[in-house]
Amino acid sequence: MRTKTGFLCQIQRRLSGVPDRDCTRTTITQHHIETSAVAPIRQKARQLPLAKWEEAEAKIHDMADTGLIQPSDSPWVSPAMLARKKDGSLRFCVAHRVLNDVTRKDLYPLPHIDDALDSVSGST
Repeated sequence: MRTKTGFLCQIQRRLSGVPDRDCTRTTITQHHIETSAVAPIRQKARQLPLAKWEEAEAKIHDMADTGLIQPSDSPWVSPAMLARKKDGSLRFCVAHRVLNDVTRKDLYPLPHIDDALDSVSGST
């Protein structure tokens, strides 16, 4: 099982070091969010400082060009914003707190990576 532990560690290292620009869209599966019986929530957009408009538009165009985002007419709307990274660049974020509040909890959550590693660490 030592190889399993090494394999899991390699996967974790690879996934944690994936730059934003290397992420792509998949058509293998579709994700569906189960919500409680509430009407779709449309949150107001947050005001973006004029100094960040140009960089925000550049990030939006870049994500659209790579296929990470696409136009949507969904009745669910969450506000987007930019957050400053440690290196000074900006990260595009979406505030899904209100959506998270009405999302049904998964009965079979994924295990924590630490628990998975602990379960195979003593095996031979």
